[in-house]
Amino acid sequence: MLLVLLVAAGVWAHLHFDLGSSLTFEGMRALVEAHAPYSPLVFIGLSIAGFFLRVPSIMLVALGGLLFNRTHAFAYSLIAAVVGTTSTFLLMRYFARE
Repeated sequence: MLLVLLVAAGVWAHLHFDLGSSLTFEGMRALVEAHAPYSPLVFIGLSIAGFFLRVPSIMLVALGGLLFNRTHAFAYSLIAAVVGTTSTFLLMRYFARE
């Protein structure tokens, strides 16, 4: 039942927010430029979430390299890696101790 609800929510979000246009490189670049002051924070947040969802980090670093210039992408990825790894470690240390 949960899987059906997740699929239905994904279809609704795709239709309601027109996510198909954002999945191309030009669409992603347009989103970054449209939300320029906050786009680094969104990228860092998504990269941190990737640590918890077990997304290969090299994919997120490569995406950052495509969306931002190399220096900024490196800095954002480094920040996300440190915060994501630390938060994962602390979560396991204090809440999954046994």
